[in-house]
Amino acid sequence: MKKSLLVIVAFLFLVGCEQEGVVEIDECVETIKLSEDSWEKLTKTFTCTYNRSKIEGVHLGAVCSNVELNKNNQCKKAYIYEKAPTIDCGANALLTYSGICSCNSEKYEENPNGNGCIEKQCPSNASLLYKNGGYNCYCDPMFEMEAESGACFAKQCSDSNSYLTTSGDCSCNLGYMQDAAGGLCIEKAEMERQIQQRRNELKKEQAAAQNAAAQADKFQRNLRCMEYKSGLENKFDGTFSMGGVASIESVFYSPKMNKCLYIRYTSGDFEYSRRLFEVGNDGSSVRPIEACFIKSFKLEMECERSNNEKPANLCNANFYGCDKFDEALLELKGL
Repeated sequence: MKKSLLVIVAFLFLVGCEQEGVVEIDECVETIKLSEDSWEKLTKTFTCTYNRSKIEGVHLGAVCSNVELNKNNQCKKAYIYEKAPTIDCGANALLTYSGICSCNSEKYEENPNGNGCIEKQCPSNASLLYKNGGYNCYCDPMFEMEAESGACFAKQCSDSNSYLTTSGDCSCNLGYMQDAAGGLCIEKAEMERQIQQRRNELKKEQAAAQNAAAQADKFQRNLRCMEYKSGLENKFDGTFSMGGVASIESVFYSPKMNKCLYIRYTSGDFEYSRRLFEVGNDGSSVRPIEACFIKSFKLEMECERSNNEKPANLCNANFYGCDKFDEALLELKGL
């Protein structure tokens, strides 16, 4: 009887136990992890720290530890093991603080046929993808989703001259090109004709814009050149020059020379003359840029009455007409 009692006491001494509490093991020299069914659990007393749910008796797991101290009462070795949650939630699921199982990602949904969670199911021709912060079903590239049913149907190209590529885009058939304006596929020859036509139109538009800008610039420069006219008239109008009385015929801007020019007109008894000068460069020793001379009406009458004998030197003189002068003016004015 005494021998049996000793065996029972020895067995109770060897079997370990668990108690709830908190043990600090961060500063332990050595940490040994045990499995929950390890035999070493039977020889030691472990303190377990539980992660409790809000439902009594249900926990989300625990960490149990036993420490060995040295002579200075410092932790030299810690034995630890983990306890599984009270409820086994199955694959892809976890036990939450509320005490119920929940899928561990939006990628999964509750398994209608058993425990745990399974990947969300998508309709045919669709895949589960992570986009915009969540998992959703998206139709494969060559399919598109119908709004009402959520089903994926094969995409259809609206243009008969196109085909559906593996990336889900419509591409023009061989010998056709996509019209950028309408997105339709038309024959390359027709497309090239339209492109060339559009290029020509753009060139005309650019030329018109450039011409308008040039005309506006020319107009402004003409206005600035006209500011010299009053001074030129004060200087030359009514003065005697080259056998006649001078006056200012016109002042204008020359795009060709990029200068302000003016025409000085002289009317005398025997001839009329027109001389073209640059404003500011018209001294007495300066040759005109262009000039022309015409017989006066009075000289023509006298030459006719005297049969070109009186005054003979003028009647037979070579007068340069102003046709070429006017042609030169047109070129200088950019007309």
